Amino acid sequence: MQNAEVLTPQQISEFLKGSQMLVAQEYAQQAKKQKGAIRACLSKVSGMSLPQIARLIRMYVRNGKVEPKSCQRRRFPSQYAEPDIALLAQVDRAHQRLSGPTTRRILQREHEEFGKQG
Repeated sequence: MQNAEVLTPQQISEFLKGSQMLVAQEYAQQAKKQKGAIRACLSKVSGMSLPQIARLIRMYVRNGKVEPKSCQRRRFPSQYAEPDIALLAQVDRAHQRLSGPTTRRILQREHEEFGKQG
């Protein structure tokens, strides 16, 4: 199953149906044991894991609604520009996908002996 941060609209709607259960069962006023039973029931109904349900319940209690979080992953800066990548792929295809060091040597030789750039 997916993380709570990347839920599909269908999974969110399933949980929202369950959030009506939270209101109907007065989740906030229940004892710890009853809260666990309600979480287990929601887990069975929605098909999500207990930790996912717990995160969604926490979000619901804080905000009054459940919304997926946008994923913000760190992206490393690209070393090569798009045209460079396309040219490298073209060279790789032309030489029937040789190893990286061999392709590098071909390009180096082309530059040194024939004076080609790029």
